[in-house]
Amino acid sequence: MNLDLERLQKYCDTLKITINTNKTSYSIFTLNPKVTKQNLNIRLTDQQLKKEEHPSYLGVQLDPRLNLKKHAANLKRKTMKRLSLIKRLTSTSWGSDMDTLRSLYLGYVRSVLHYNLCPQASSSKTVQSEIDRVQNHALRFICGGMRSTPTAVCEIHARIEPLGLRREKATLEMYERAQRMNPLHPAELLVENWKKKDRIQYPTIMHHITTLQERCHFSNDRKPICRVPKMPPKKEMKSPEVITHLKNQDTNKKTDPALLKLEAEITILTYPPDWFHICTDGSAFKATVNAG
Repeated sequence: MNLDLERLQKYCDTLKITINTNKTSYSIFTLNPKVTKQNLNIRLTDQQLKKEEHPSYLGVQLDPRLNLKKHAANLKRKTMKRLSLIKRLTSTSWGSDMDTLRSLYLGYVRSVLHYNLCPQASSSKTVQSEIDRVQNHALRFICGGMRSTPTAVCEIHARIEPLGLRREKATLEMYERAQRMNPLHPAELLVENWKKKDRIQYPTIMHHITTLQERCHFSNDRKPICRVPKMPPKKEMKSPEVITHLKNQDTNKKTDPALLKLEAEITILTYPPDWFHICTDGSAFKATVNAG
């Protein structure tokens, strides 16, 4: 590693870039507690780099075992402060209605919980339950329910999706996005060449994806992501003609339903067959079950 840092230093010297060693540190990520306590001799510009056990990367505080306990504690502390501000907008006899409180929660509190959703899927159930308690507390506050009110009832009444489902959705979206990238992209190579290793504890994100694939039955016929548009930049687009009436314009909603259906079928027959397409979201299993 020190040899790689020397090469990096020479590269920075060539580009007249100075590395601030006071802001540079190293971290150890492992499940072995003995290795975690080790202090490595890692030097940059002849200076010993300091060790940081809980570094922050893109707003996520990591820990040696990557169980996100520190990050979950930070999320809970930040969201509870924001939730306490929303509580001041209402009371038992006055204040904002349920729709207003729901909108405030989604935009001001849950947006914080949604950050880093995909790595949360690989954390322990204890860590996930700590984060879920914030939303469960907010649900009862929004609906005006008691503590004994079932969480599922509050979620249905407030039209708020459980965080567990949101984590699964974010995990699958990340996997499908990686599968649609260029075959030489590092993310695509990572998910394509990954091999399952049976472990008793600490399943990775790919382990969760394997379990979700058995439930969701996604199609393997994926369309690759096109980063560069294929349409010429100077090509003029023609606006489509939208027809909002039937062939017989005298027909309206007050017409007899049987006659209205007949006029609709006559109108459809006037269009070319290649104009009609039936599209699904690809979630059908064996092309007949659970289609969306």
